[in-house]
Amino acid sequence: MTPYDQILELENHALAATRRRDYFEAMPAHAEAIRLAQQLARPRLTAALFLRLGNLLELKGDVQDAVVAYETGVQVLRSDPDLHVDEVLWRLSGAVKGYAATTFHNIDLPSPAVDDDLGVAENDPLLVAKLLIDVGNAYLRQPQPGPALNSYQLALERPEITDAPLLKANALTGLAEAQRLQGENDQALAAVERALTLYDAIPADPIEKRQALALKAALLDQQGETDRALALFKEAGALYGRAQDPRGEGRMLVELAQIHLQQDHFNDARPIFDQARQLAEQTDDNTTRWLAEWGLGRCLYATGDLSDAILFLQRSLALSRAHFRELRTDQGRVAFDESVRQIRDALLDAYLTLAESNESYFQKALDVVEGNRSLVLLDLMQGRRRRRYRPPSDQPTEHPDPFAMPEKDFRDSPVQMAIGMGIDPEMAAAMGLSDQFADARTLTPHVLSPDDHIERVDAEPLARLVYHVLADKTVVFAVESNGRVHGRILPLGEAQIGAMVAEVRSALGANRPRGMKVRLFGDAATESAPVADPTPRLRDCFDQLVAPALALLPADGAPLVLEPDRALWLLPFAALQDAAGDCLADLRPLLYAPSADVLDEIRREPGYGQPDELRALIVGDPDMPGVLVRDGMEVELEPLPGARTEARTIADLIPEERRTLLLGSDAREETVRAQSPEHGIIHLATHGIAYDDDPLASFVALAAGEEDDGLLTARQVMDMRLPADLVTLSACQTGLGKVAGEGVIGLSRAFLVTGARSVLVSQWSVDDAATAALMEQFYRHYLALDNKAVALQKAMQAVRADPAFTHPSQWASFMLVGAE
Repeated sequence: MTPYDQILELENHALAATRRRDYFEAMPAHAEAIRLAQQLARPRLTAALFLRLGNLLELKGDVQDAVVAYETGVQVLRSDPDLHVDEVLWRLSGAVKGYAATTFHNIDLPSPAVDDDLGVAENDPLLVAKLLIDVGNAYLRQPQPGPALNSYQLALERPEITDAPLLKANALTGLAEAQRLQGENDQALAAVERALTLYDAIPADPIEKRQALALKAALLDQQGETDRALALFKEAGALYGRAQDPRGEGRMLVELAQIHLQQDHFNDARPIFDQARQLAEQTDDNTTRWLAEWGLGRCLYATGDLSDAILFLQRSLALSRAHFRELRTDQGRVAFDESVRQIRDALLDAYLTLAESNESYFQKALDVVEGNRSLVLLDLMQGRRRRRYRPPSDQPTEHPDPFAMPEKDFRDSPVQMAIGMGIDPEMAAAMGLSDQFADARTLTPHVLSPDDHIERVDAEPLARLVYHVLADKTVVFAVESNGRVHGRILPLGEAQIGAMVAEVRSALGANRPRGMKVRLFGDAATESAPVADPTPRLRDCFDQLVAPALALLPADGAPLVLEPDRALWLLPFAALQDAAGDCLADLRPLLYAPSADVLDEIRREPGYGQPDELRALIVGDPDMPGVLVRDGMEVELEPLPGARTEARTIADLIPEERRTLLLGSDAREETVRAQSPEHGIIHLATHGIAYDDDPLASFVALAAGEEDDGLLTARQVMDMRLPADLVTLSACQTGLGKVAGEGVIGLSRAFLVTGARSVLVSQWSVDDAATAALMEQFYRHYLALDNKAVALQKAMQAVRADPAFTHPSQWASFMLVGAE
């Protein structure tokens, strides 16, 4: 039997197994066929097999591995010069994944047909376009509409698609769904209309347009044309029945049922959700199933059946968590987690209803919140096996970390993608990657396994205030150090919380840049100076947000953990005042945590040593990079002479043999990155800028070198080894970023991922003198007390005692994230 005959036999076996939904049997057959095709040096055959593998992975639910398979299929076609895919690959690699939350839709997407005849599939002139459309479909399942949009546009630009109206209509339908997820409904409706025009012009069975019809119906509903939407859903449903497509029909029914749910027509929505659930169970479509279970739970809750509603919502949450676990990129997981927040909010709401008459349900409500908070960050921290600090004399040879989660799915070689995306080693081996894969697996990165190498320590529990913001209310849990849970439901919904926080920040002048010149090309931005007396706003916030829960905790002055949610991450809790005029920072030392599990992960690691034993890397006033241009703004970073003084003052507190001081041109990015792993304390007194739209592009400014731009981004930090007891980012807005259920995604999160036990960051810019005074006091107490929360409390009190710095805008901006 020739190798090609073997491939045919393997593929027939894989296709038969797939029809039986025996995906685990089909997988090795596809992989072995790919290995043989690579040996034959037939790139189009190999690409066609990767297309089939991607389809299988999507059916199996492994959507990110499917992206890898499809993009690898495009990559192997580089060796065919007639296909001109180099620019396609470059544009695929440049697609930036986002963290933006979007409502999750499980819309049925048309997937290009793959011919059962492998000879036809190998010579298919539309192979590249089909791969690109499937890349887009797989991205939408994550949901990542930005990269999906990029892939569909690339497919539509392929010259061969001009003479393939069915495939072009498929691409336009996917493009429309990506635009819908980005909130571009008018463009989406135009794209789906173009798709339907193409479908109608094709002399074929109209069942091909069922997905586009359902999408148009969903778009019309979003524009308020519900009657037209329902009529189109009815037409699409008939086509799904004729097509004998139960998986697609189940997805369409969920969209239809949600229309009735939004109109509070629960008795109409419930049987449709139930039908969708049954179809999902028949076709192993877990995504449709959890959406249907959620819808059924909502219907039951609305009609007063709380016990059954909770059962359905619990199942929905468990199924969505399974999908979450199948995603591997940071952006994909965060975006998905945000998109399905509605499930846990519905379950939480049910428990809060029960808690109104039985306070024991606050514990169950807290379990919902804590059990689903900061899961991505926790996995990143545990997966990276947070690096341990070693003195420089004990530094082993540095090796790359093959298990570091990549920022992009796409890499220059299939083996890098396979390793980075976590493709099973056996699959990688069957693809002919075994030698390279084994080499990468046997590298010894500078990590220690928490289970095998790091002895976990017992950490005394701390009292916590845990917030969760719902659309119409906010719940705050007061958790005593002994674990006892209390709860209070506050009549403040998400919009009211956002407005309250915005008022406080405006009163404190939190939007003013420090040492920056900002020139706008578009609309002018507004800056607010601090009001003379922000006390009324600060007391109002304390009374509404803090007092009801704080009264439930012992007044013992012990450190208090704050776990904010949504806009509350931007609220300076330290400055909030009670009726007696005492600030919360006076009443308790404060520290912030994304979740109890994240804090526990950090606190149960052995410390890196006493502060007076650690080496300190102190950076002040680097030579600033040039003018930055982004999103219609020019930002010129001016020198920070006060930061230089601040750095020297802190350096004077530490013996010369245990400090490294970098100022001006010496504070180059490459130097800081190289020396950071050798220091247990890192202090960066320089500009920092946070980006909400691309939080991993948030940066601290350092001096540029020959091979870098001087901008140390959160994305770069996450690839560093940085085991430090403390990282201080003392300038500008280093505590900001993208606010999500994960907490704030930006610089502070990046430093926690890469090994820091605590990160001290600022929520707004503070003038040089106040910052220098606070930092000097903080380090004096930190070095003496080995408790960063207490040190920050004492530093704030000392600075506030100075008549020049009594206003909270001068002392309340800093927050300690992580362990005390």
